[in-house]
Amino acid sequence: MIVSIGEILADMVGKKAEKSVRFECFAGGAPFNVACGVAKLGGNIKFVGCVGNDEIGVFLKEYAAGVDGLGSEIYTDSERNTTLAFVTLSESGERSFSFFRKNTADYAFDISMAETSVREADIVHIGSLMLSEKRGRMFAEEVAALVKGAGKLLSFDVNFREDIFESKDAAKAV
Repeated sequence: MIVSIGEILADMVGKKAEKSVRFECFAGGAPFNVACGVAKLGGNIKFVGCVGNDEIGVFLKEYAAGVDGLGSEIYTDSERNTTLAFVTLSESGERSFSFFRKNTADYAFDISMAETSVREADIVHIGSLMLSEKRGRMFAEEVAALVKGAGKLLSFDVNFREDIFESKDAAKAV
């Protein structure tokens, strides 16, 4: 079994209207997208993530529950909001991301939230957005140590987003 751990967030895709920009909400987050893709291909997959106690968090949990073949452990953090990624498209169709991610739930992990799933996994896949915050880095290090100690495979998705790190140098250091 593959266990994918990390961000689940709302991609708020904007479309310009006459005097406004209108946003549509879609389920997103690289590790969550990986889990959904593996499930759609018939693979044995579980996703572990965290959302806020808000309407977007409810939407994401409902979305995950509707993905055939996806096992999930999506926790709700009552003190944080769900992360939002505002996505706009250039004239050429290139995507641009701007994250609303200050004290949000996507990196608010404790190893107890993932330990059982990691022990059951053959492969553990983690995302990189959690590395931009101290708590997320500590969690990722604990997961990596657990995976290594159990002799399992670890997959890491760089998915670098410059605007969530203090600087490029800070991201490189991590």
